[in-house]
Amino acid sequence: TMVLLRTFVFTLVLLGLFDIMLAYVESPRFSALSMLRCNNKGSVSSLTMVTKGKSKVQIVLKSNVDGLGKANQVVQVSSGYYANFLRPRGLGVAISDGEIKMKEEKERQHLAELKDVAINTAADIERLSPLTISRKVGAGGKLFGTVTTKQLVEIVKSKTGAKVDFAKVKIDLPEIHSVGDYTAIFHLHFEITARLRVKVISE
Repeated sequence: TMVLLRTFVFTLVLLGLFDIMLAYVESPRFSALSMLRCNNKGSVSSLTMVTKGKSKVQIVLKSNVDGLGKANQVVQVSSGYYANFLRPRGLGVAISDGEIKMKEEKERQHLAELKDVAINTAADIERLSPLTISRKVGAGGKLFGTVTTKQLVEIVKSKTGAKVDFAKVKIDLPEIHSVGDYTAIFHLHFEITARLRVKVISE
């Protein structure tokens, strides 16, 4: 009985090691390596790619996979690597050419919508120029405090009703400690900026 039990356990261990080795051999990291055979002098004599002839499958990654890609990226891997490693762990799902085209079209539409919002928001912001802000002033035109980026954003939002998430917008605003004219630059999109002239006056 003990012999049979040991044989059964040993068989399970071998099967587990085989699955791990198969997943590694099918992985893109191992595919990028080559099996080198050396001659008697120790020099490289041949180069063989281990994945040559393997069938491929297109997948969308559900998570970042080291050496392969990032989440939501479409990649091509060997069918064995997908079946033995990625799919069981929920790291990727197979996708057809038609589904890829639909995904790309949705991404294009989303990017176009973001650009349209940025264009409209930029026009709304620039229509505010010059934006007059009044503050309490002391001797020499110095402000009691300053005008911050957060305060400027609140004013712009209240006057334009902009739906942009300004927390994700880079805003160049010089330090404002006295009355005068200033320029704020809103980076709303990698192609679109809005310049807003700000006039700070005494209350």
